[in-house]
Amino acid sequence: MKFFVLSAAAACVVAIAAPAPAAPQQTFNRCAQCHFANLVDVPGAAHLSEWERSPHARQGVGCERCHGGDATTVHPVEAHRGVLDSRNPASPVNRVNLPETCGTCHAAALQAFRTSRHAALLSHGDAGAPSCSTCHGAMTARVPSPRVLESQCARCHPPATAGGGYARDAAALLTDVDQIDVDLAKADWLLAGVRDSARRERLAQARVKAAAALTEVAGAVHAFDLALATRRAEAARAQVNDLLRQLNPPQS
Repeated sequence: MKFFVLSAAAACVVAIAAPAPAAPQQTFNRCAQCHFANLVDVPGAAHLSEWERSPHARQGVGCERCHGGDATTVHPVEAHRGVLDSRNPASPVNRVNLPETCGTCHAAALQAFRTSRHAALLSHGDAGAPSCSTCHGAMTARVPSPRVLESQCARCHPPATAGGGYARDAAALLTDVDQIDVDLAKADWLLAGVRDSARRERLAQARVKAAAALTEVAGAVHAFDLALATRRAEAARAQVNDLLRQLNPPQS
């Protein structure tokens, strides 16, 4: 397998690659309650807004899941016991350790990332090697736009270098994946209008397979294997197109 060194391509399909959501828990644990009540004094206050609007907050993933500490108390010493600054090499949110921390929930992405050249560079302390937050942000779990992705990749792979085409190709891949995702949403809308139960069940199974094909792109992207990701995206496109043809056949 050939691995491409792209500093931001892992972001391409994070929305597709996210694990099945757990049952939502109480979002405002004591960590968040205390920090929101003391915005002037807490470090990284902007992170609170990012977290509050993030998929993590919606799924009840609180501060302690990544930073450590005790979310059951508002006593400052007890609440922050064991919490280390992200610059500390032992911190679970240090950029070198971040993939393993994120991987406790995003196991498939972690497994793919471990096979990449980027993971090797990161583990050896390369300051330019990307970590999860490089592509997805610290709290927001964002997916960059194709132009932002291309700009991020070009920081390490400028156009004039041998790998200069990687950034452009990664952006093109993300554009394709975005469109496939839009078309899959259209298929969902059409599927909801199918009245015949047998036909709806058959098409629903085809929809599951198309979505699974799209999800497979994520593994290749998180491994930074752009060639494999492109082939998988083409396969996903074919399945989604076929599903749309079945849902919206040409009129005779």
